[in-house]
Amino acid sequence: MIEVNGYVFIANFSEFKFLFGKSKNNQDRIYENLETNGITAYTTVMEAEGGAQEFVEKVRDIKEVRTAKLEMRVAEDLKDLKKLKEESSLIVIMIYEEFKKKIESLYGPIIDNGKRYSSLPGAVIYCTNFKTFTHTEEYTAFERAMHLAEEIRRQGNLTARIATFNLEKIM
Repeated sequence: MIEVNGYVFIANFSEFKFLFGKSKNNQDRIYENLETNGITAYTTVMEAEGGAQEFVEKVRDIKEVRTAKLEMRVAEDLKDLKKLKEESSLIVIMIYEEFKKKIESLYGPIIDNGKRYSSLPGAVIYCTNFKTFTHTEEYTAFERAMHLAEEIRRQGNLTARIATFNLEKIM
């Protein structure tokens, strides 16, 4: 099980909110989109705030930037997957390559009036205000996440992982 426990910043561009963590692929800056940095969070709040400050200085049209604590447990195999069966607050990570760069898109449920850009039974979490799969009267969070993971595999022939996701805004 991969554990992610650290800090990120959320960049709000009105319609979408993106998560940023520590830069892994770009030496020129200290922040990088969480989808392209291997889901790597900052170790401290101060590092996340420094990344947010640099981001604000370089990028325009930002409505708001906030730091947050991020905790995730990402299943790597069937043994790990079984540990998530009773969990709530789950997401699916769709893994693919684009322009020779590994992308790990975070998906949650489709929300009412939410943006959706594919035929998948889920939406990228930056379109859903970071909503996660939770239990409903009909299905568990795990069943809902598994359905999306199976559709990602079936429709896109891509790898998908299930993870817990807890994002707590700090300021």
